[in-house]
Amino acid sequence: MKSPDVSIIIPNYNGAGLVEDTIRSVLTNTSASYKLVIVDDASTDNSPLLIRRMIRKYSHAQLIIHERNKGTASAINTGIRKSKTPFIAVLGFDMSVEKNWLSETIRYLKQRPRVGAGQLKILRFGTNHFDSAGELLTPFGFLAERAQEAEDSGQFDYIRPIFSGKGTATIFRRDVLEKTGLFDASYRMYWEEPDLFWRIWKTGYRVEFLYQSKTWHKYLTGLKPLSRSQQINATYFGCRNHIITIIKNATGLRGVQMFISVIGVWFIFLLIFLATFDFKRSYAIVRAIGYILLHIQNVVIQRRALQKRLGGRYKSDSLWYPLIGDSRSIGWYAGKMWAYCLGKPY
Repeated sequence: MKSPDVSIIIPNYNGAGLVEDTIRSVLTNTSASYKLVIVDDASTDNSPLLIRRMIRKYSHAQLIIHERNKGTASAINTGIRKSKTPFIAVLGFDMSVEKNWLSETIRYLKQRPRVGAGQLKILRFGTNHFDSAGELLTPFGFLAERAQEAEDSGQFDYIRPIFSGKGTATIFRRDVLEKTGLFDASYRMYWEEPDLFWRIWKTGYRVEFLYQSKTWHKYLTGLKPLSRSQQINATYFGCRNHIITIIKNATGLRGVQMFISVIGVWFIFLLIFLATFDFKRSYAIVRAIGYILLHIQNVVIQRRALQKRLGGRYKSDSLWYPLIGDSRSIGWYAGKMWAYCLGKPY
């Protein structure tokens, strides 16, 4: 029997009511030769039981359960390690996919060995508006979403390099992951994708927006709104992992500029949250900075290990940055900050 081309990894944590539809969508709409690996990250709801019942008659589907909660990044890594296929697709537990969603993308990647990874087209569930068309990187170290919730009229239906992508619908070459390392499990959630994609670019591979595969995301819809606890977690891990990603990966004068800018913006957020009496989010930033200070030696060790792994390519950012760099106006930065304070996409 021919080995499958791709492993589809779905990390799950308390996804009852969502993950069943995601699995059903994959089983119904995937024509590419694949293996389905669901990794449950120690859920406290009944989603593992629901998953087990759904996949028990499918020999190409597997459920792996973490005994303790380790975070999304670790769950994805577990799925990658259990998979032997040449391609790895990662899908959030709150997704749906179109018919034959991976076939054309797999064919494209087989023909272009220097494309190491990519993000698929992600629309907001129940609409024809973008959730993400990939992200570029500003000179100040911030992610710039290309589509910004625009209606999908085919305007992004072309291949182009991107810096990073939303991890809820991504695809990787296994051999590239072996060269660059997997997701940084210490991140747990948020910014693990930009950190990994940055390493992929440094290694000499491209990251592209792969519009051929259309998916829909339920995040920030009525089916999966952003709760207060999730907002606080997003602030803590977003701040912590954003700064760590810059320390680990940025180089040269641009790297210094990114570090100063990112620290400055998170300090502004701290002042805003204090001024609006949002003490839980302000404390989340304080905790994030405290974590970095306590673990700065480990972060520096990670940076040095990356330098050793990549050699001269570690400082190659100036060669590929022009492909994925994007300058934005002051108004854009202000709008992004305002949207972040309100917990809205931008």
